[in-house]
Amino acid sequence: PVFLEEREQVTSMASTANQPFSILSWNILAQSLYESHHRSKRIQHIALSSNNNQQQSPISPILPPHPWPKRLHQILQTLTHSNADIICLQECELQSFTHDLAPSLSNLGYDGIAQEDTRLTKPAPLKEASKHRDPRNHIGATFWKREKFELVDGVDVSVRTRSLTTVLRVKKSYYYYEEKKDICSEKVERNTTMPTVAIVNCHLEGHPKRFLERTLQLQHALSDLSKMMIVQQQQQQQHHGTRKETPIIDNEESKLNALILAGDFNCELQSSACSTYLRMGRLGRQAGLGGIHGEDALVIPQSLLETSEAAEILHPIIEWGRALPEEKVGDIAPHPFRRNGMSSAYPTWLGKDDARQHFTYCGETNRRPVPGLDQIWYSSMTIERVGLKRMFVDSSGEWRCISDENVL
Repeated sequence: PVFLEEREQVTSMASTANQPFSILSWNILAQSLYESHHRSKRIQHIALSSNNNQQQSPISPILPPHPWPKRLHQILQTLTHSNADIICLQECELQSFTHDLAPSLSNLGYDGIAQEDTRLTKPAPLKEASKHRDPRNHIGATFWKREKFELVDGVDVSVRTRSLTTVLRVKKSYYYYEEKKDICSEKVERNTTMPTVAIVNCHLEGHPKRFLERTLQLQHALSDLSKMMIVQQQQQQQHHGTRKETPIIDNEESKLNALILAGDFNCELQSSACSTYLRMGRLGRQAGLGGIHGEDALVIPQSLLETSEAAEILHPIIEWGRALPEEKVGDIAPHPFRRNGMSSAYPTWLGKDDARQHFTYCGETNRRPVPGLDQIWYSSMTIERVGLKRMFVDSSGEWRCISDENVL
């Protein structure tokens, strides 16, 4: 998990609300994909054995060594060990989420919601932001500790094909002094507005060459979030009887204090269009400055083209060892949270020397896994990273390689 805390200079925060919180993001690998991969490897092994041996041996049943009940037990053990305040899972399956993950994590003190969530008891309704989409075979799910967080009233849980966005508020009761928990030494005033954090749980396009789709999926999710917060601000204006034409109001209840994007980005953290887009807020010569949409965006002037900041967003951007075409990079509009200083919770060097320290999935132990596909980004102007925690370690603290023979 990544441990984050709120910065002291954010005036809208409660004085005692700078307690760290942790977030874990994990692509747990859908059971159907795991079994399909195992079956393909098994068939390939049988075919090679048949070619090498004239006398064929009987074909044994193609059964995966790790059925779902076994994997579920290991997954829940890992999540329990993590003790993360917020959990973002990718590649859940609807049935396993509904009947296994959600009830088990509820018993551990978590509330949660998922794409395609059909439970009558889900904590909030879902709002589909995509007008046209194919049915999801694998879904994202976001969980949070119910003693610490709650969903913000009046803000939709936004769902797109590749993202799930929730806006959480820290519970006031969590910061009241409790002798047994000893969470803080002072009581929070009952009229204090507690900070909010938006969680965008992503599982971006997986085809290596479809960088444009991945970046647009981020842009759409962030634009949806921006629109949701503007709608809430307008509703708060009407509630308080204000008549401001601008959606920016002084009411603390409608402010978003922090933003986190987490999930399987399916591109390298070290060099990719998505990384540059989140960090810089835009891509290409025509992308503009300031994270402003539409005709109001400023085109980068010639005097700034030689700056280091401009160099980050201009062609060529290297992804998977190839320079991306400039004409396609320029088609992506700036995202509305550029001024919040989006930063990666993981350093770019993580996994460079030993890729096993930071990777999504390693199908075979004899192949080098790709580091940095799982990513967490946060608004560095309002929260800061205070620590990282190693998850897949044995009793001696050494890394365990998660492979087809030791899959979680």
